[in-house]
Amino acid sequence: MAWTFFTIVVAIPSVIALVSLILRLSRFVRKRITYPDLAIGPIYGHEGSDQIGTATLKVAYSGTSPLLISGIQLRSRLDFISSRDRSLAWFQLLHGYWTNDIEGLEAMLGPRFTFSKPSWFAKIMNRILGFLWLLLLLSWLYSPFGWFAILLASPIESVEICARTEQIRLLDSQTDDEIILPFLLPPCKENVYKLTYQYNVKGKGYSNDYRAEYVKGLIRKCSCKLPRIYEFTRQTDERLLIRTGNRWSTYSVNLGTRFVRLVPPQVHQGINTF
Repeated sequence: MAWTFFTIVVAIPSVIALVSLILRLSRFVRKRITYPDLAIGPIYGHEGSDQIGTATLKVAYSGTSPLLISGIQLRSRLDFISSRDRSLAWFQLLHGYWTNDIEGLEAMLGPRFTFSKPSWFAKIMNRILGFLWLLLLLSWLYSPFGWFAILLASPIESVEICARTEQIRLLDSQTDDEIILPFLLPPCKENVYKLTYQYNVKGKGYSNDYRAEYVKGLIRKCSCKLPRIYEFTRQTDERLLIRTGNRWSTYSVNLGTRFVRLVPPQVHQGINTF
């Protein structure tokens, strides 16, 4: 009994909090793995820079010999808009399980991590999960380790949207000519390039037919209930990956504070997007 209590109240939340902290630190370090003599940053205010599928970047290469660029990827990790939203999600999921809120659970977790069919089986399983989730949270609420886990960790699987090399078109900003990879970057020169791209959703809970849509801001205020599919808004964290030789270098290319929602193709809501 003592070991069970220690495992639930101390061990599990401590491990979750530690792993979350390590992941945050690793993302911080990964953003700064850049190629020597190569600087890349976004240009704000250009037409299309704040729209999904387009970006304008300034590239400055100070090397003495041409640099071969053989691959480009654009990735964006989707995260909760605030720490408050992340912590509240633990309790929103509890409400969703207890009320058998299928749409809300699918919005937060993705359809692959949600019991939905048949309806009688889904209702039973969600109530069981809700009961276990309640026991877990109650045990954590009496432990500082549990609060630490709730404040630091996300209760949902990480999701990323990604545009690979074959999904990106690189254009010369002056001539609008397409640049075919691989190409040589001239030394001691600054260039401005336009990127047009198509994002794919990468998340264990989501199928390939889900799409990412940028929205102008928050669609919904915080609530104890789970958001609808078209309401669950996340914040982007764009990173540009450049392949030089056998090495990938990572650059943070955030185009400002941007928000995105993930929706299946059959969902069409009249909400303005970028």
